Amino acid sequence: MAQPSSQQQKKRRQQLRDAQRRRRARLKEENKSFLQIILNEELLQLLRKHSARCGQPMHIAAAELLQTRLQQLERQAAAAGQPGSGEPDEPAFPAGQELLLYDGQLDLFNRT
Repeated sequence: MAQPSSQQQKKRRQQLRDAQRRRRARLKEENKSFLQIILNEELLQLLRKHSARCGQPMHIAAAELLQTRLQQLERQAAAAGQPGSGEPDEPAFPAGQELLLYDGQLDLFNRT
């Protein structure tokens, strides 16, 4: 089987780049729309401000806020001697284990 000509190869590479760019743009929009679906406008503005303050993407800032609140609720339930939801007494996040919520992987979406 013969190799495609160099012009065909260039054309194919360009098509692949365009497809990848469209895919990144679509994923970026899907991530944005997810937060907009579950939050009202006031909460969305507060989350944007918090995200800007901590210098992280909005979905990471939201995840950290949720994690912090869950840990507070677990401590309150443990102090009151009440198990959270009738399940075994295991914390939602393992103690002493640092969760890496933002590893820079999504920085590629910030390229324009």
